[in-house]
Amino acid sequence: MTNWLLIGSVQNWKLAVELSVWGLSASHKKSWEALIHGDTIFLYATVPVKGVIGYGTVIGKKIQERPIWEEEREIDSALWPLHIYFEIRACLPPDNWETNSIRVPKNIPLRRAIQRLKDEIAEELVVTFKKLGDIEGKG
Repeated sequence: MTNWLLIGSVQNWKLAVELSVWGLSASHKKSWEALIHGDTIFLYATVPVKGVIGYGTVIGKKIQERPIWEEEREIDSALWPLHIYFEIRACLPPDNWETNSIRVPKNIPLRRAIQRLKDEIAEELVVTFKKLGDIEGKG
């Protein structure tokens, strides 16, 4: 199985965790196609959080043209139609995202919305979540 880092805004992650779905733009189709059932995803929230807020397991994917996120609803068009459905394994409560999110090593570029994550980094993130009490559920 492969580990992935998914990067997005705090606002979009709040809805994504609630709905158990994440979306990517068509420019990330190659990575989206490489995702398979059982892969692990790490949820990275951008400013002001700047860290991993949870992780889960991919359970499916589908192209969905129905707007979900606020930016999509405002223009009534899907900006991120490549959907990834996931099951949360651990996630911090949203109130704790800024204070307890887990930083990623500085050598990991955070420029792409999706990128592969080395096994050893993924294992470190999971261990850190377990040390935080392995908060189960959606927070």
